[in-house]
Amino acid sequence: MKLLISLCLTFCLLPVFAFANDFDDAVNYVSEENFEQALVFFKKEADRGNTMAQTIVGTFYLKGLSVEQDSHRAVKWLKKAAKNNVDAQAQLGRIYQNGIGNIEIDHKKSAYWYRKELNSYEEIAQKGNVDMQFHTGFKYYYGIPAVGIEPNKKKAKEYFDLACNNGDQRSCDFEEVIVE
Repeated sequence: MKLLISLCLTFCLLPVFAFANDFDDAVNYVSEENFEQALVFFKKEADRGNTMAQTIVGTFYLKGLSVEQDSHRAVKWLKKAAKNNVDAQAQLGRIYQNGIGNIEIDHKKSAYWYRKELNSYEEIAQKGNVDMQFHTGFKYYYGIPAVGIEPNKKKAKEYFDLACNNGDQRSCDFEEVIVE
C-alpha cells in the first residue's frame, strides 16, 4: 500500500512540485519511501498555505504514513486545503461517506464536500481544461447516489460533448453510450 502511495505521489505530483526546492526534496524522499523526511518538507509548504501540500499532509495523517494515523488531524489539514483544492474536497467527501478512521459516516457532510468538488470541476472545465471536462461529465453520468447526488445524463452529455469537441477521445467514446 505504501509503495502504491509512494508511486502516486512521485509520478502524479512530480510535475506540480518541480519548481520548488522543498517539493523537490519531498518528492525525492517519497520516491525513496522516506515518508518521515518527506513529511517535514510537505509540512513546511503546508504551513505556508500551499493547498497541495496541505492535502498531502492530510493524506499522510489519514493513511498513517510516518505518523500515527489520526483521522481528525487529517480532516483538519484537508479542510484547510479544500478551500482551493479539488482533491482535498474529494477526500473529505469519501471520508464522510465511508466513515474512515474515527470519523463517523455523515452523509450530509459527504454530500456537501462532493457538491463542492463537482462545482470546482465545473469551474475548471468551463475554463477550458479538457481533462476536467471529461471528469465532470463522468461525475454527472454516474452521480453519487449514496449522498443524494443523482446521475444527470443531460449534464454529462454537455461536458462529454465539450471535451470531445476539444479532442478528448474518451469523451467521444463515452458520449456514444449516452441515450437521451
